[in-house]
This record gives sequence, C-alpha cells and structure tokens, in this order.
Amino acid sequence: MSQEKVDAYKQEKKGRKARIAKQKRIKKISGIVALILLVACVGLVGWRVYAVNFAPKTAIDAATEDVIETPTEEATEDTTVETDAAAEETAEDTAEETDAAAEETAEETTEETDAATEETAEETTEETAEETDAATQETTEEAVEETDAATEETSEETSEESAESDAEESTDSEN
Repeated sequence: MSQEKVDAYKQEKKGRKARIAKQKRIKKISGIVALILLVACVGLVGWRVYAVNFAPKTAIDAATEDVIETPTEEATEDTTVETDAAAEETAEDTAEETDAAAEETAEETTEETDAATEETAEETTEETAEETDAATQETTEEAVEETDAATEETSEETSEESAESDAEESTDSEN
C-alpha cells in the first residue's frame, strides 16, 4: 500500500509543472477575453446613448422634424381616439367570447358529471341488485334446509309416536 502511494505521488509530481502552467495560461486568456467583451459592451451602450440623445442634428433632420411634428400631433389624437374605441370594442368582444366559452365549458362539465353520476348509479344499482339476489337465494336455501330438517324431525317423531301408539294398542288388545 505504501508503494502505491509513492507511485501515485510521483505521477502527480511528474505532470504538476505543465498542469499549473496550463491553468495559469487559461486563466489569463479568459480574463483578457472577459475584459475585451466588457469594454465592447460599455462602448456600444455609450455610443447608442450619445447617438440618441447628444448627436448634432443636421439641417435637413431639423426641418423635417418640424414639418412632421405638426400633422403627427393631430394624427396622434385621432389615432388615440380610434385606438381607444378599438380597444373597448376588442375588450367587449373578448369578454363576450370568454363568457360564451365559460358557459359552454360549464355546460359540458355539467353534462359529463351528470353522465358519470348516472353511469355510477346504474352500476351501483346493478351491483346492489346482484348482491341482494345472491343474499336472498342464500337465505332461501338456508330456510329450505331448516324446513326440511324440521319436517324430517317431525316425521320421525310422528313415526315414533305412531309406533308407540300401535305398541300400546297391541298391548291393550292382548289384555
């Protein structure tokens, strides 16, 4: 066991310098790549903010912007009114469709529940009827057996009594 430990240590030590150098290289490269990406992202965001907010406008852009702004404001008001009306209409349509769908779903659910209840009731009734029939038949068989046994006992008793009566009569007739 000791020799195995020594061999394992030698193998680990043998490649240690190369492994450590490779790890250092990977760490440096990944740090440089991360820094480059960070600088690129910050530069892109900064450039976009500058272009939107602080870039000088050309004379054509300024003139076009003034001409376009006036009709746009009136069109915006008309569009806003139309958009509001369309939104209300869409909301009403959506509400109606939702109500109809909910009602339809409720009806379907009620129908399914009724069908399942009816089916369960039929199955339960059939099972109860079968169990009742079996119990009735069993009780009837037991009653018949008891009646037969009682009849047999009564017949034997009657036979014994008849035999005794006959014996007594024959004894009386001899006397």
